[in-house]
Amino acid sequence: MLKKLFGLISLFFVAGLLAVQAQSDLFTIGFQGAAATLDPILRLETTTINWQQHIFDSITKTDSNGRIQPGLAQVWQANGTNKWTFILRRNAVFHDGSKVTAADVIFSLQRAATEPKSTFKASVSSIKSLKAIGDYTLEVTTERPDPLLPNKFVGILVVSKKQVENNANWADKPIGSGAYKFVSWLSGDNLLLEANTNYWGGVPQISRLKLQNIPNPTARVAALLSNQVQLIEKIAPQDVARLTSNAELLVSQAPSNRVIYLVMDVRNANNSPAITGVNNNPFANLKVREAIARGLDKTSITKNIMGGFATPATQFVAPNVPGFDRGLKSLSYSLEKAKTLLRDAGYGSGFSLRLDATNDRYQNDALIAQAVGGMLEQIGIKTKVNAISRTVLFPQLDKGEFSAYISGWASSDVVNTLVSQAMCKNPQEGYGALNRAGYCNKEVDKLILQAASNFNLLERNKLVSKAMRQILQNDIFWIPLHYENVIHAITNKYQYKARGDEFINSWEITVKR
Repeated sequence: MLKKLFGLISLFFVAGLLAVQAQSDLFTIGFQGAAATLDPILRLETTTINWQQHIFDSITKTDSNGRIQPGLAQVWQANGTNKWTFILRRNAVFHDGSKVTAADVIFSLQRAATEPKSTFKASVSSIKSLKAIGDYTLEVTTERPDPLLPNKFVGILVVSKKQVENNANWADKPIGSGAYKFVSWLSGDNLLLEANTNYWGGVPQISRLKLQNIPNPTARVAALLSNQVQLIEKIAPQDVARLTSNAELLVSQAPSNRVIYLVMDVRNANNSPAITGVNNNPFANLKVREAIARGLDKTSITKNIMGGFATPATQFVAPNVPGFDRGLKSLSYSLEKAKTLLRDAGYGSGFSLRLDATNDRYQNDALIAQAVGGMLEQIGIKTKVNAISRTVLFPQLDKGEFSAYISGWASSDVVNTLVSQAMCKNPQEGYGALNRAGYCNKEVDKLILQAASNFNLLERNKLVSKAMRQILQNDIFWIPLHYENVIHAITNKYQYKARGDEFINSWEITVKR
């Protein structure tokens, strides 16, 4: 009896030890959010794309400096102004062992163009036709010259044509060709992955990986300090000093491609959903928009809210993005001028506004919203801040249920940013796909389209600059607030450098020997 009992105890001990050992090789990353979907065309949002990129490969990629690099396409070239050839690598395979072919790439591009809920239509709007030449060559003909087509293909993640066509629920257990294979997904919480030993880019050093949603920054720090996770993103500036002084951690920073901005509803001059106290939409008045732009003290926000880990923004792309206009300056801060402009616009008695923002997406996002709300109060706009979860706010914004909101945008391509964010909304052409607030200036559209079809870099940048100046200085559609710093921390058994695009590419993490 004792011998049997000892055997059972030994068995349980060994099982427990194996469970601990199995758990010990699990590398967990704490994210401020989770993928909204595993279908690569349904949500144009950084965290969703970042999680998906572990499973799926893109046609082209960017390095940490935003430069275009080979992805599934090993080489490409323009043949004249309206035709491109992309040659795919032959050693890329899906997780089921099948080869990635031109047919899969064409299928993925067509889904991005034709799926009604696709958020990537702008990336493929210039494409006229797609042709496979054998299994590994793709010929793309465009409706108009599109010198930035390889840049746009960074966002197109390639799915298995066979899986999608044969399984209506394929996104529940997706097959890609990326560095990691799907294991399980708890929507809104975590994604469990295992290394793809057949990955064309080499076998990742992290063999078992968990992407974990930990919305609260304090909770992420606590999870890192207790070794429940080994890497965290979006560290609050107030936590940087404490983590930097910890010898068991490595803190990594990089200038971000992300701008935090305020946008105002200009869709309808007669009314706006979250404005009360007046019988029209004040944001349709340029003087009101200028009053707000001059009433926001960006320097105060970067100093007092961001602790110096941010830079006041002058435009809708970051300084490290090609095409950034270094001569473009923000409208100067002046509380008195802001009050005068509001009074001259006919709103001397002010009005009431619900200001929407996230509380779990960007660094100190709720605090930033409170600071902006306080500044609006100072110029005479009674402001109620509505800082809520991204899972609630983003669908609300997509449905147009806002008057003004604070959000963020990260991009390494100024032209495509303008196409999706600033052009008059045109679903058929894919223009203005993310222009929720209804800005529309036909002359600006012309400048953007001219830039989008110009192969001369200097000429393209001049056109972009002219469009950006019109949007920001004359029309005052966006009010850029600041550029975030990317701040990550990792346990010192590993090495990883933060990227300006904010993506965490787990296959780039190395284990110290």
